[in-house]
Amino acid sequence: MKKLLLFSFVTVASLYAGGKLVEPPIVPPVPVVVDEWTAPYIGVQAGYIQGKGTINITSSNKLLVAPQIANYDPFTLKPSGFIGGIFAGYNQKLSGDIVAGIDGAINYTNIKKTKSPLSINGDNIENESFTLKQKWDVALYGRLGVLVGQEKSLMPYVLAGVTGTKLYGGLTRNSTTLWKSKNLTGWTVGAGLEYKMNKNWHVRVQYRYSDYGSATFNYNTQPAFSAKVKKYKTNSVMVGLSYHFK
Repeated sequence: MKKLLLFSFVTVASLYAGGKLVEPPIVPPVPVVVDEWTAPYIGVQAGYIQGKGTINITSSNKLLVAPQIANYDPFTLKPSGFIGGIFAGYNQKLSGDIVAGIDGAINYTNIKKTKSPLSINGDNIENESFTLKQKWDVALYGRLGVLVGQEKSLMPYVLAGVTGTKLYGGLTRNSTTLWKSKNLTGWTVGAGLEYKMNKNWHVRVQYRYSDYGSATFNYNTQPAFSAKVKKYKTNSVMVGLSYHFK
């Protein structure tokens, strides 16, 4: 009994010193870091796109004994306008504040531009024109970003991958237009900025440069025409909204 009273006295004395009750030290809880970036997602996007290609047109009259070939003056067309579609992907937060992922997109566009009239050696050819049109855009690329800000809710990133499109060439002669099309593949690079509004909803703005190479359209007319689009490329800027499945 004496030992119990002595232990109680020592315990109370250790908590009470100098006329004040000494509280035991408070150990702050260890913060739990929640990863709100690793997740699959799907979203919609829309924006502006501009294409650019240099066109060389030739015509050949093969019915003559000595076939005649006419080389038209080359020209550049820059179709531009609306682009929009859907995208989906997956983000994986790595060590530190690095986020890596893969992203795919399917976009609709119907941009076109017409050169009218065509010319040979500076002389205009009446009732002859050429229209360049792009119909859609697809892309698959990897993304690499870094989380910034106090709450790590902002991510600037870069991207690189492959892309595809469908390009149309329309040759008009005497009010009749003949259309040819080509499916093209190429490469794409770009950059963007993504903001996490909450654990599920993100917004982003993204720029992409795409290079599709060249395409040749052959028209079986008389005389026969051939139009080569050289170094077709696009620049696009889109704003997107995505839902992340957490």
